[in-house]
Parts: sequence; structure tokens; C-alpha cells
Amino acid sequence: MNAYFDPRQLDHAPETYFRGGAPMPHPEQPERATLLRALLEEMGVPVLAPKDYGLDPMRTTWRSSRMRIIGFGRSSPRARWVAQHRPADPRYERGSTGGAGQILYPKDKYSASSEGRYVVFNG
Repeated sequence: MNAYFDPRQLDHAPETYFRGGAPMPHPEQPERATLLRALLEEMGVPVLAPKDYGLDPMRTTWRSSRMRIIGFGRSSPRARWVAQHRPADPRYERGSTGGAGQILYPKDKYSASSEGRYVVFNG
């Protein structure tokens, strides 16, 4: 089994999230990724860097209208803003999935098109 780790994962450090309508400390912190990586290395599991395929795999799967809806279209407002200003907070970008009344969560901008983003622990 291989594990995949990108140092940019350490940039994802949300402070809080909402659970049951109340803000709570967010469990996903850089320390967790560091500890998991150390455990994998201690177990002898190869920890590899993921390959970045850019947005082309998404573009071959989804229509351009869908890419615009999720904020990854070449001409989406998000794409234009990022090209001009770059995100102010490198940890994540906020985005909507579209419908009224939906809860908006931070989304990891690095996970959309990388190989091997997840490690499965069977115990």
C-alpha cells in the first residue's frame, strides 16, 4: 500500500466549524496530518507525493457549465479573481454548491485533481 502526502495539506488549518448550530474547534489541523504521516513512515508505508493533473481531468468529465457552477470554469468569477488577486487566505477558498438554504463549508482547493489523496486504514 502507498500513502500520498502533499505539504500543502499542512496549509489547511480551519479554526472552527459548525456542529448542531454551534461553532466548535475544527478537528482537521496540520498536527493531525503530521502525526498520520509519521505513523505511516514508522509502519514502513511509502509516503509519496501526489501527481497534479491540473483541471483537465475535471474538464473531460464535467461540462463547462458544471465547472462554472463549482467555481472552476476558465471564465468563472472565482477563476478571474484568483488570476488577478490570488486568494487572501491560502488555506482554503469558500464556495457554494448552488442551492438556496445550503450550508457553505470551506473546501480544500488542492483536492480537486490530485491522485492518491486518501489513505484507508483497515483495523
